[in-house]
Amino acid sequence: MTTLREREHVSAPGVATRIGHTMEWIVGLVGAVAALVGAWMYYGPADGTLTLFNSSWSVTEITEGWAYGLLMGGGVFLAFAFGMSGYKLYKRDGEFTPMALTMGFLSLAALAGAVIYLFLWL
Repeated sequence: MTTLREREHVSAPGVATRIGHTMEWIVGLVGAVAALVGAWMYYGPADGTLTLFNSSWSVTEITEGWAYGLLMGGGVFLAFAFGMSGYKLYKRDGEFTPMALTMGFLSLAALAGAVIYLFLWL
């Protein structure tokens, strides 16, 4: 008669990893788009127009707070997305690999950019 050995940890890739990966990409893309629109509003031409879904706004009519808010929100979302990526890489490999450290550095850089624009806005 053979003895049955039980595993201490059973891992089955499934829905949880796909949801985490999808959420990572969605948060990162929303953050990148918000930061790009905010940067264009802040550094773009003064007589330019912003067109989104058949609606146009003149940059001179939009308050300056929108640009700062989009830059800060984009930085926070990017920091969260890079942080999730770095943590997932760390959990997968069990150690700090160069890619996990790069994601951590990018996360800190995005968060630092958001904090800088917060202080510029105040």
